[in-house]
Amino acid sequence: MAAVRAAASALDDVCASVEEDLPRAIPENPGISDMLRQGDGQAGAHRMLAKYGTTETHEWMTRQLQKSSESILPVGEYTAVLEQVDAYRSSMLGFMENYDVIICPVSSFAALPHGESMMDKNRAGMNYTATYNITGWPSTVVRGGTSPDGLPIGIDLTGGLAGVNYAGPIVHCYATGRVTGRTDIGGLVGRNWGAVSATYATGSVSGVHITGGLIGANEGTLIASYSTGRTRGKYLSGGLIGANGGTLFAVYSTARTSGERATGGLVGINDGTIIESFWDIEKSDTSVGVGADDRNRDGRVGSGDIGRHTLGVKGRRTRQLRSPTGYTGIYIDWDRDFDNADGDFDEGTGGEDFWDFGTSGNYPLLKADSDGDGIANCQPNANEYGYTNTDTDANADTYCNRHLHANEYGYTNTNSYAHAHTDSYAHAD
Repeated sequence: MAAVRAAASALDDVCASVEEDLPRAIPENPGISDMLRQGDGQAGAHRMLAKYGTTETHEWMTRQLQKSSESILPVGEYTAVLEQVDAYRSSMLGFMENYDVIICPVSSFAALPHGESMMDKNRAGMNYTATYNITGWPSTVVRGGTSPDGLPIGIDLTGGLAGVNYAGPIVHCYATGRVTGRTDIGGLVGRNWGAVSATYATGSVSGVHITGGLIGANEGTLIASYSTGRTRGKYLSGGLIGANGGTLFAVYSTARTSGERATGGLVGINDGTIIESFWDIEKSDTSVGVGADDRNRDGRVGSGDIGRHTLGVKGRRTRQLRSPTGYTGIYIDWDRDFDNADGDFDEGTGGEDFWDFGTSGNYPLLKADSDGDGIANCQPNANEYGYTNTDTDANADTYCNRHLHANEYGYTNTNSYAHAHTDSYAHAD
């Protein structure tokens, strides 16, 4: 635990409020993990081994496969296990309501000699990682120390902003950190079923299957959000969303995006609804907005691509995206009333006014209330696209002082307060 406490202390020194806590669900790990893995008689394990052509397995796995018929659960009992999994995940989500990131050991010991991690005497020490196998949350492991024998001690960091958002709202949040993984990888959220609005991500994102600059896989709603960080995937990659089955409105991406199949400037593959959303053709280095629409893989969407072409996705050059200075031109429909706060059930009145367009030559960026008076008066900073921050409140928030690291989107920050806090935006860096 010394390595974990040292890492927590380092975070506490630079940006975070850190406290020691323990999820109540953790003691349930061994039983749920074993029943989930073995209840189908190891059928899932057999399929995985066959898929990847594996013919030799560790002796522990060989023993498990040999007694697979003994572990098969009746359907009724297996569905009860799935109910336990749902309850476990709900408990962990409740725990994360108070936190952004979990820092924990990878195991209860330093690195083991090759082949010993699955020995019966050592398996109990692996329950930390079992937690995130059950929840499906993305995690990363870094070296946090060295044992007296010179072996590495790993630290597990889990969270991003949200690995999986099942139903809750995510509003006025951003992420600037680098995210890597394999499946359902996003700069802000891995997989979303909830409602996300007024968010952005600027860090680089790397994945294999379903990778997005902001959200990996989206089945919910996304409104007034954008991404700018480099996005690299293999299959189903998008500058903003890897795979979309939900609704997108008034979103855009300038992320440079690359992948092998179904790579789009905005979305990798779409089975949902997209309205008034854009990608920067020049910045993204692609003329395809939804990657899967380019069925013949010639780098453009045209008559040769048989099938449905996604509506509502519009590619624009940098100058076109940066020219409007308000809700005009290509952004004329962006100021809609989504929450019906005025009670008239008319989207055309009482708009949310999420955006600050600056002067001609600026991308639209999200507004923030820096002084807590309920008025969005703090404009973002940076040094390429250039707004001037006229907010004189000494308690400047992170949005004003840290937005895009002041190096891509270019706003002149005249606020001299050096120690920004996260008054308006949750900071998952």
